[in-house]
Amino acid sequence: MTPVILVDANQIAISHLMVRHKIENGINIDSVRRSIVRVLARIARKFRTEYGEMVLCYDDKEYWRRQVFPFYKKNRKQEREASKYNWDEVFSVLNIIRDEIKSNFPYRVIQVQGAEADDVIASVVMENGKKDISEPILILSADKDFIQLHKYNLVRQYDPIRNNWIINDDPIQYLQEHIIRGDRSDGIPNILTCDDAIVTGKPQKKMSKEKIAALANMNPSEFTNFIRLRNWKRNAELIDFTHIPDSIFDRIISYYSNYEMKNTINLEYFIQNNIQDLIEEFS
Repeated sequence: MTPVILVDANQIAISHLMVRHKIENGINIDSVRRSIVRVLARIARKFRTEYGEMVLCYDDKEYWRRQVFPFYKKNRKQEREASKYNWDEVFSVLNIIRDEIKSNFPYRVIQVQGAEADDVIASVVMENGKKDISEPILILSADKDFIQLHKYNLVRQYDPIRNNWIINDDPIQYLQEHIIRGDRSDGIPNILTCDDAIVTGKPQKKMSKEKIAALANMNPSEFTNFIRLRNWKRNAELIDFTHIPDSIFDRIISYYSNYEMKNTINLEYFIQNNIQDLIEEFS
């Protein structure tokens, strides 16, 4: 495994599509394509000297976490159904551009059955961490879920949306607190709250920073409340990347290791899509 830039491609693509949608009051695949191709060029130019190859990591349509927790990200589905965006059109456009990149650029484009982009990024980092001498890895994502991966040697994270480094002095403590707090954006309640609270709009039980910190410094086996322990295990399975099922982990590493990349950028692609002015950004 060589030094790599692991790009949370779903996050970057959606953020750029939303910017174009707001400017143009609709979805124009040509302008979205131009925006995404340009940002890939800028990422490569900024980081490739130190980190080398760029790997684009995508969500699959289905993910294993929904099998173990039916409420996982169900709140996002509800929010999308109520939003002004046509999400079928959004994903259709993004999937077309993803496939174009896969066919015309010298990048690994990784989408694995049953896995999210988070799983792909985490699995590559953890596999690299098994080596006697780890290679440098850069995670390109604003998602703070990846802070737990900072514990591995030579792993750094850059937020391409806010253009700043994400740094945490104690990623292990951060993970413990994250498990206790849950993750509202993913529909995961805190460890004092029932499974369906976020999806059904029930209030979560309040937890002070002091309470969270105290629980994070305990071994969960010391919890006296059975529900608290049960919910901690629920959240740990969903949040802690070391709980990625072996079958998913092995599938990701196999696909990653055996991936056959294009040797060079297909210049004809730029001409066909009237973005030839972007070619020099890849030089």
